Amino acid sequence: GYLVGANNTNTAIIIPTISIGKKESFFNISPLFYTGNNYSDSFGLSVSYVKKTSPNLTFFSENLVGIGSTNGSGTSIGAGFRFDRNRHAFDLSLNMLVFNVRNSYRNERLNIIPAPSVGYHLKLSK
Repeated sequence: GYLVGANNTNTAIIIPTISIGKKESFFNISPLFYTGNNYSDSFGLSVSYVKKTSPNLTFFSENLVGIGSTNGSGTSIGAGFRFDRNRHAFDLSLNMLVFNVRNSYRNERLNIIPAPSVGYHLKLSK
């Protein structure tokens, strides 16, 4: 995967996550290294927060910061809710992709793209 869409193949290598907190409320921190034509020698950081607000509702925030790309840098800021049920869960979230793009004339342009998402999770174990 990659932070900002492109026509060329890119790869994100995720280093093990460090979790801080309790089961009901915790932070995850992960360094990211990007490889590929558009993000060679790039570094990023993923920081997320999860809080169980009730037995059937969880708040989560997922944030990525990309640093060091030759074509610009990018950030993804997102938050949402997970609606937990006995055998499945539904996610509703909104991510905001924020990034600078440098063109061949060395001009920079700030882009902000809202990206709503819906997820479904099937729990296979009890």
